Amino acid sequence: MPPVAGRSLAFLDSAVRELRGRSSVPGVAVGCLLGGEERVACDGVTNAEHPLPVDATTLFQIASVTKPFTATALLRLAAEGKLDLEGPVRRVLPEFRLPRAEWTDRVRVADLLTHRSGWFGDRFFIRPPRGATLAGVVEEFADNEQLAEPGEVYSYDNAAFAVAGRIVERVAGEPYPGALRRLVLGPLGLDRSFFRADEVVTHRVAAPHIVGSSGAHVLRGAGWQPGWELLACDAPAGGLVSCVRDLLRWARFQLGDGRAPEGAQILPAESLLRMQSETHAAGGGDDAVGLAWLLRDLGGERFFGHTGQTVGYLSQVLMRRERGFALVILTNAVSDAGFRRDLVERVLGEALGLEARPPAPMADAPRDLAEYEGTWRSPFELQTVRATGAPGVLAVEPRGHPPRAGCWTPPPPPPSRWAFYAPDRLVALEPEAMRGGRAEFVRGADRRVAWFRCGGRIAPRVS
Repeated sequence: MPPVAGRSLAFLDSAVRELRGRSSVPGVAVGCLLGGEERVACDGVTNAEHPLPVDATTLFQIASVTKPFTATALLRLAAEGKLDLEGPVRRVLPEFRLPRAEWTDRVRVADLLTHRSGWFGDRFFIRPPRGATLAGVVEEFADNEQLAEPGEVYSYDNAAFAVAGRIVERVAGEPYPGALRRLVLGPLGLDRSFFRADEVVTHRVAAPHIVGSSGAHVLRGAGWQPGWELLACDAPAGGLVSCVRDLLRWARFQLGDGRAPEGAQILPAESLLRMQSETHAAGGGDDAVGLAWLLRDLGGERFFGHTGQTVGYLSQVLMRRERGFALVILTNAVSDAGFRRDLVERVLGEALGLEARPPAPMADAPRDLAEYEGTWRSPFELQTVRATGAPGVLAVEPRGHPPRAGCWTPPPPPPSRWAFYAPDRLVALEPEAMRGGRAEFVRGADRRVAWFRCGGRIAPRVS
């Protein structure tokens, strides 16, 4: 489907200024493609303490938007005949083990990219591996917790991409950052995309912030990261630092036929299409998963993309091949007061003529909510779910896990209220920053509610 006739991206600058001012995020960089038109809109500053204007080459941590880069490297190695995506992980990494040995050989290389492994996907954020290397992650996998049988249920999985990155290292014969530059970043001309702080420091960089009632403050020494740069074991899942200019080039490649700007074939066209096509249903805010790309139905059309969060940064890439459309959003705050959500709605409406609203609560919502109530153990907090007394409305009250030696214990998010919009499926009503978010209860083989999936991660019931 082509872009809507007569529409352009001229509105983008004013929309970005308005919505950033409303959100109080210190700085944002936004880029959009629509057919043959490209537009960049930047607003705000890089650093609340030493402000410089954000521009098209300002560097941000892009967090999990890194994952499709890792997948592209794997697919390129497969296209070169050096890797079998359908083969078991242990064929490449004999040291790989799951807690239940009989399940180990069921995990294929391609399965690492679809978030259906069933293991604790945030284990190495909560408890960093002893060596903090990709090799160390793989060696410690036998100690990881298995929450579900492989292939049984979607649960967002950072750890799988660490294993994928180790496969890139093993097959390419060099450390992951260098392999990604040789296989992907270099051929596509992404010369403002880095992993190391010592590469970044000579460029204009957006600092990480937290925004509160007293304004924006630079974050230091917060979260799972020992410093600003992510650990080597986190690089394939979320370690890339980039800018809106490079990410628009990346989007053009993803919307193309697998060739680099100068014409070299980086991937077969069918490999790109495989990345962007549904392999399984997903959950949370996403409707399906391809190979690393997450697929979302908005305004009656299917988009592919990814979001990302590290300490002090939020990012998003959203694309639709049939429209020649891509949207890139980079921010330098740990929460954005709905900036990305509101901008996506505005851009899809103005540029594509789509109404991309959150689902509405059910008119005939269930009244007996007992099977959903209880406490659910998510990776980052305990979530108590209880009925509110209003038909079909549940309250979610998070509290932190008890402190554990050697583990990062994040502060819990605020309490929230959710309504059913379909059987077992919830839409967030409040607080405002979460409005329109989605979660669901997932049933096991016996059709009983087995997990609560919020933020894309499954949480088993503990009471």
